[in-house]
Amino acid sequence: MEQFRILIVIILSSVFVDNYVLCRFLGICPFLGVSKKLDQASGMGVAVTVVMLLATALKNFLMLLIHSFHNHKEQQINHS
Repeated sequence: MEQFRILIVIILSSVFVDNYVLCRFLGICPFLGVSKKLDQASGMGVAVTVVMLLATALKNFLMLLIHSFHNHKEQQINHS
């Protein structure tokens, strides 16, 4: 029974977590959406650019916050 559970975990993780197609190609979804109208295509391009900028800014802020918290904890441990 334990081996069956491990097999299910491996299959689910390979499908949902370590899926190369989802990790690499899902991000190009806006590029795959073809539009014959220039205003729709430019609107999609602007929307993708704004979302990417906001996501990158939020990620960088969170990484700085995590690193500063981690460094602060290390300094407390080293001074103790």
